[in-house]
Formats: sequence, structure tokens, C-alpha cells
Amino acid sequence: MSLRHFSENMKVSNEVLIVQGILTDDLQFMPIFCHSESGKPQLAKPDASDIWLALLDEDSNILLKERAGVRETVECSPYTPKAVVVEGSIALHPGATELAIRKGELDVIKFKIGERPNLKVSWSEKTVTREGKYVLRLNYSNPTDNAMIKIFFQWGPKQYLLAGAGKPSPEFEISFDNMPGGRRCELIVAYSSGLRTTVARTKAFSLALLPSKVEIVRPRADEVFAPWQPVELQGKVQDRQRGDISPTDCVWSLQSEEIGRGLLVYGGFLDPGSYNVQFQYGKTKQSIRLRVAEDKES
Repeated sequence: MSLRHFSENMKVSNEVLIVQGILTDDLQFMPIFCHSESGKPQLAKPDASDIWLALLDEDSNILLKERAGVRETVECSPYTPKAVVVEGSIALHPGATELAIRKGELDVIKFKIGERPNLKVSWSEKTVTREGKYVLRLNYSNPTDNAMIKIFFQWGPKQYLLAGAGKPSPEFEISFDNMPGGRRCELIVAYSSGLRTTVARTKAFSLALLPSKVEIVRPRADEVFAPWQPVELQGKVQDRQRGDISPTDCVWSLQSEEIGRGLLVYGGFLDPGSYNVQFQYGKTKQSIRLRVAEDKES
């Protein structure tokens, strides 16, 4: 499930029902997370399974049918039936009242489609810290046994991560420890009542930027090289705000002079002596010293 497929203005015309669950050999279906998304989701291409999703009208007539995918075999224990993970999607039809999961021509289970659930969020924070604990309050319509809440933290365009998940509850405790920061962060809540999903979001709030981290992996601090031994420089960067690291932003310096950019740089052969090596990403940097020995030492 991707946050980009959820929409607060989702319409039946572009709503897609997503079914994920475990189906045993004795035809017992256990939902994992059934919900709806906007537009066509990116699911694995169904194989030639005999598991189908079917939309039924109020007279149990089939309005639409789509093959579901079977991803893997689940081994629970030697004493339980074998099972497979079923995953499928089907575009919602305006006349559909039930969704059936079928094996061949046999109905395994039926779900009432119903109306999209209601959801409101209550959040008054304008600034948060990584040390604090905060409460997100939810007001939602009656859940089914399979209902689920997922909470996403968004700190920039197309930048988000899962901040919490669980059964519906009026309150969720939120911690921003080790979260990326930004001036217009939001919490986005997806509430699935068992099959259909509603999305709501908080007002924007700010969280201080998380400093990036750099580490010189090679060479080790105070490592000694022979004159005939080439020096290779390797670094590591963690930037939770940006995620992807551009090699051109990673700068290596030797004795305060830039010698290359990237996570891995070839430093070549150095004359005997002591050298200061610096690895810098943005305003964050680390320095070590290395030494190239005289011929007689090596």
C-alpha cells in the first residue's frame, strides 16, 4: 500500500477495492488488510490461479470479476491446513453491494461493501519535538472486525513513512523520535472499515530538521599505507530529509584541497608523510588522519 494512492476526494468512479489475506486449503479466509485506493494500484501480476474477486449486486448477480494473485505458500504448522497469501484488486462498480472471494465457481466468503466510513482527526500542535509524546485523536464511524488504521508522517512532497498502525482507537500516541523534519509536516490517517477507506489529515506543523550523519568507512583513522599502496576513500551518508543521496554532494578533501566527489573516491598514490582526510556532506563533516610510510618502514 502506498500513500500516493490514497485520496481525500476519492470517487466511486476511480475507487479500487484491494483484498489481501490468507486462504487455507479448507477454504478459510483470514483478511490481512482489505481497503480501497484511488486509481490503479501496483500489485503483482496475477498468475493462473483459480482465485477470483467478484462484485455482486443485490440479487447476487456478478457485475465484474477479476483474477487474484497467489504470492506464496504459508506454512503455519504440521497440524494446520496449508495456506496461500491472496492479493487482488477490482474496480468498484456503483451497483455492487457485496464482494465475493471465489475459488473456481465456489464462493469462499462475501463482504458487504457498504458506504465509505467517516473519519475526523483532532490535532492542535503547531510545533513538535523529537523528545515529546503527542496524542492524535480520531472520530470515526463504527468499525467492522477487520477494520484498520494506518498513520503516515509526511514531511515533504512525496516524502512520507508509516508512523503507526493498528485496530481503530479514539487515541493514538505519536512519537517523532528520529523522524525527518520540515516546516510543513502532516499526519495522514487512512481508516479502512474492513473494505473501503477514508483519508483525513492534520493541519501542518513544524519539526526541526534532523542533522545528516557522515562516516568515513575507509581508510581507518591513523591507518598506515606503504608508498606503493593506493589510497581508496569510502564514505557513508544518512540524510533522513532527502533520502536519496547525490554523489556530487559528497566532497572529499586532502590537506584542505578537494580531490573528488562521491561515496567512493580513488585517492591514488601518496608521498610519504601524514595527511588529513575530510569527508563532507552539506554542513556535516568528519576528518581523520592517515600516514604514508617511508620505503624502509614498509
